[in-house]
Amino acid sequence: PGGAQEAVSLYPSFSLGRFAMSVKVRAALLGGILALVAGGFLIGGLQSFAAEPVKDSKAVADRKKTMQANGKMAKEIGEAIKKDEFPKVVLAASEIAENAIDIPELFEKKDLTGKTAALPKIWEEKAKFDQVASKLMTDARAVVEAARAKDKAKVEAAVKVMGANCGACHDAYRVKKQN
Repeated sequence: PGGAQEAVSLYPSFSLGRFAMSVKVRAALLGGILALVAGGFLIGGLQSFAAEPVKDSKAVADRKKTMQANGKMAKEIGEAIKKDEFPKVVLAASEIAENAIDIPELFEKKDLTGKTAALPKIWEEKAKFDQVASKLMTDARAVVEAARAKDKAKVEAAVKVMGANCGACHDAYRVKKQN
């Protein structure tokens, strides 16, 4: 018939209800969405990889084991004193004294690999740190002697001194715990 010829476009339009878009726009939009999704997976994957905890080195694991044992023994001492179970106090305080002998060696080499609360200050003040460990051994032995004598007042006083030494070491050489 006659009249105007219809223009033919290289990029036909598709109608999506109210939104009509060309193939070119649709491809660009789809590509952008795919890039965002892929980027999200990539970033999420990197975050989960980065968040993977670093395994404790042998030195850190050994230090944790010793310190956790000391904490457990301190709790046992507290419970035993309440019940006047002096032989249990002797055993627990003896273990703390033995562990205290090992502390300087456990911290001989600066190793902070893994999850550790040890501060670098330990190695900056190694001689002072070793003296604190030596005092722990002396304090724990005083607890042992008081418990052998079955003198509750002396045991409690010796435990207080030992506990203050533990606290002073933690304050100086351990990362502060977040409440």
